[in-house]
Amino acid sequence: FDHRVSFINHAGDPSSPLEMVMPIGFFDPSNALFHPFGTGVFVSHVGLVCTARHVFQFEPRFLESMSHLSPDSYPAIYQFYDDHSAGVRPIIAVHGHPRFDVAVARVEPVHHRTTGEAFSNKEMALTTDVMPIGTRVHQYSYPDPVIFDQPEGPQLLMIPLHTEGRIIDWLPKGMGSLFPSPCYVIEGYIGAGSSGGPVMDETGRVFAISSRGNAAADYYYAIPVQAIADIVISSVILSTPPVIAGPTIREMVTRGLVSFVERVDESG
Repeated sequence: FDHRVSFINHAGDPSSPLEMVMPIGFFDPSNALFHPFGTGVFVSHVGLVCTARHVFQFEPRFLESMSHLSPDSYPAIYQFYDDHSAGVRPIIAVHGHPRFDVAVARVEPVHHRTTGEAFSNKEMALTTDVMPIGTRVHQYSYPDPVIFDQPEGPQLLMIPLHTEGRIIDWLPKGMGSLFPSPCYVIEGYIGAGSSGGPVMDETGRVFAISSRGNAAADYYYAIPVQAIADIVISSVILSTPPVIAGPTIREMVTRGLVSFVERVDESG
């Protein structure tokens, strides 16, 4: 990742994108193999991951490509921690927007191995600001992995991708049935597996989620992150009680569980 872009987590501490952007995939416990197929980003310290809705719409052709995995495989994220360790966290629920290509997934809570304390995720800063055409932006994702055939079974190499570009166009009314929501057109490449990755301005604020690329040209479409505000979350597992039942993301914002920020003027 390009660390020239600085990031601040919800506690106000500097953070690496590796701690907040993660591959989404299937984990096969029979051989401890994680096979990614999408990208997500933490948007709350309670373990909510924002991604593209179509990441979890498994078509028959896609499932055929995963035939090397056992029936015990399950959706999960592969998370990097600030102590340079990593681990698999199961996805326990996915809540998609009813029309737009965005979704929020809940991951299984984790606890400190020694103290038993609940883990508080670092999160990316979200914004509802509409970015003007020409704005320079960054996109982070995990594209298709490199697969090696080994005697003990397939081995995968996940390489994070960072691309830079500018906003080419802003379509406030969307573009037909493929993009019924407002969407950005951004120069740059995203491949299979990049869907769901965060798109941010140069201050590190996530304003959109990567949706689909154009194979014939060097640009892709991204859905404004504010669309997640209308997603209904059936329940959220917190590090401490209570369990919140039935709020929208918008209601979670009022409770301080998800934060949208405005640009801060560095001059004070």
